[in-house]
Amino acid sequence: MGVPICPKCSSNFHRGAEDQCPRCGFSLKQAEHIFGIHDTPFQRVTDEAGALTHKERSALAQILEKIERRISPVALSVYFTDHGQQEHFRSHALWIINHLRLHHASFGKREQARALDDAPILIREQADQPHGAPSPAGLAGRTKDAFDEWRERWHDFLHPLPPPVRREWMLILVIDVQLETACFVWGYMLDPYIDPDRINSSILKARIPIRERDVVQAIKIMMTEAAREIASSGHTVIRHAGKHGLLPRGQRATLSALTAAALLTPCLFAPQTWAVPTSAPSPPIAEEVEEPSAAGDDATPAWLPADSQLLMQGKWWSSYPPILFEPEPGAPRARQATLPQSSLLPDPAQLPENDKIVPAAYLSLYAQNDPSKRSNLIDPQMLLAEVEKNDLETLLNAIPKKCNFRIYVSLFVRGQKYDPRIDAQRLIAQVCRPHERSVLIQYHLGDSESVQIAYDPNFHDELPEGDRNRILQEVKEEVSRYSNGPDALYAGITSLAARLHPEVAQLQKLERRRHKEAQASTDIEVPAVDIQIAREQTEKKESWKAKLAEIAQNPAMLTMLYAVLGVLALFGAFILLWRRWKRHIHLLDSHPDIRLGAPYGAGVSRTVRYMDGKEPAADIRDVV
Repeated sequence: MGVPICPKCSSNFHRGAEDQCPRCGFSLKQAEHIFGIHDTPFQRVTDEAGALTHKERSALAQILEKIERRISPVALSVYFTDHGQQEHFRSHALWIINHLRLHHASFGKREQARALDDAPILIREQADQPHGAPSPAGLAGRTKDAFDEWRERWHDFLHPLPPPVRREWMLILVIDVQLETACFVWGYMLDPYIDPDRINSSILKARIPIRERDVVQAIKIMMTEAAREIASSGHTVIRHAGKHGLLPRGQRATLSALTAAALLTPCLFAPQTWAVPTSAPSPPIAEEVEEPSAAGDDATPAWLPADSQLLMQGKWWSSYPPILFEPEPGAPRARQATLPQSSLLPDPAQLPENDKIVPAAYLSLYAQNDPSKRSNLIDPQMLLAEVEKNDLETLLNAIPKKCNFRIYVSLFVRGQKYDPRIDAQRLIAQVCRPHERSVLIQYHLGDSESVQIAYDPNFHDELPEGDRNRILQEVKEEVSRYSNGPDALYAGITSLAARLHPEVAQLQKLERRRHKEAQASTDIEVPAVDIQIAREQTEKKESWKAKLAEIAQNPAMLTMLYAVLGVLALFGAFILLWRRWKRHIHLLDSHPDIRLGAPYGAGVSRTVRYMDGKEPAADIRDVV
């Protein structure tokens, strides 16, 4: 459970700010002044920006319904907008969760009863159809309907249906397609289970699918990771329910009744009635009050007659000793802990101030020969962000599994000169692995003409010079289409892998053909000898029917078989119940922390630019 965040100024404030933010004064009334006080229709997948088709919205609604069954009673939703105003993005998200009007039919079976109540009553005239006419679908259609109904009931048994939707339990992913920005907003009941600074990691994990414009898969990853985060924290919160202000479901009503009885019993059987005192209590006498000491936690000193005179003269505060006592002169002071610097990185004081040449301290890190520290991405100057580095390493690690060759990448600053010892051809000879085709892309970020491709010595001899030059020009053209350095590098790696894959496949075919020819020339033809061994009648293999008949006639074997089948049945029932109960979590209610004047929820995460995985510069982290 993290500290709440203000939707407008992004500052962290402590709980209890019921009316407004203590720093900027933001409240729900300001959002209502911008967006209105009316309620807006809200479906499970609300697409006001037109980013999805009808088929994609239906598929996404089914995915969200399947995910939310694991974290009952949470309701998952997605809201697409093209508002395009960064300063009002999270204010709009806060306004949505407090002013939405649920479209019950879009939330599936959990809102089936409410959807029927809200549906209009239509009178349908009965067609002229003879009594007992067969269904147009026939026997096959009825069988399919029965099978679908049985499968749906089985799914409802394994994955229990959550209760009806409550706005306090809603988790909404708000996406602005114009700003390429996303954030989460949730109700008050989810405050103990969500950390505003950790929930955005689920958005960052869907960066690659959303770059490929696969919106449904990206949102599936986001919501799955968010549900996993809620379930992970939910186990800890429920285990310590009293610490977080929660009570188990079966004990809440009983404990409330016992508490009320304990409070009312003294009032009912009290011998005297309560009366308001007619006069104020007399102050303590100064002689009866002990003087406070520095060693213990004594009470506040009594008010003396001289204190009134000191107060009028402005000397009362300085007349008393300070509350914090000074340490003794000989007492040792705590030393500030220092973190050890990594031995792999050079001292920043020894590095030059400009980026015109690669520092000598980085030369050994470019040609790293230790297999445990070797990576496909050679970036000792740390020119990429952490998210960009993880994406490139994921792509580079996936290429050898599909293409039977490995791609290395060495990065430099644009226009930066380097020592000839770490040029592309020498670097690939040092980092390549034996018996494996390897390629290295050398790239100065932002300069498409600086792209160089080097092959390991064996691979270099197998590819003709014309093919190498053609591949280099095509990769440069692909890189020049992007202005952003990491995006251009990502496109260049993908283009190089796509162009080298057929070449490597052709080389492997030639190797297999040569291997077969060499093996055929060295094989010695041995005449086949057919030796028939006469088997006796007693050595014939018995059939499985005979074995079953033998087991059925043996009571001991039959008892053992029943015991094994019983153990397997119990094990299967245990697995079924484990999937039924242990895989799901039912979150408990909590006391809502009403803040910012919002009646249903005020939990908002920080905004994330989902295309590059960064927070806007204005999204500061101040604590009030």
